[in-house]
Amino acid sequence: MTDFAIIRKGLHQYSLKKGEYLDMPRIEGTVDSKIEFTDVLLTQVGDKTEIGQPVVEGAKVTCTILKQFRGEKFEAGKFKAKSRYRKQWGYREELTRVRVDEIVIK
Repeated sequence: MTDFAIIRKGLHQYSLKKGEYLDMPRIEGTVDSKIEFTDVLLTQVGDKTEIGQPVVEGAKVTCTILKQFRGEKFEAGKFKAKSRYRKQWGYREELTRVRVDEIVIK
């Protein structure tokens, strides 16, 4: 079995596997720096599965920041017929790509 964990970051929950890459909303830090997530909701390491109430005590997930970038552009707009009213806008989300290095439970 592969080691995996479910973490909570802000309002989102992510399912992470060891060695996996994941794009998340921007996390402060530089490229190649290590970050730890301690808000772990569930872990499975080997045959041992732990479910948190609400978090697993002593568990952490260590990740490396690989890249800071901007995501795909979303465009939207509105118009009113016969009045020459048009409005357009766009948005690009700031993202961080991380690699899961290790999942630790105590």
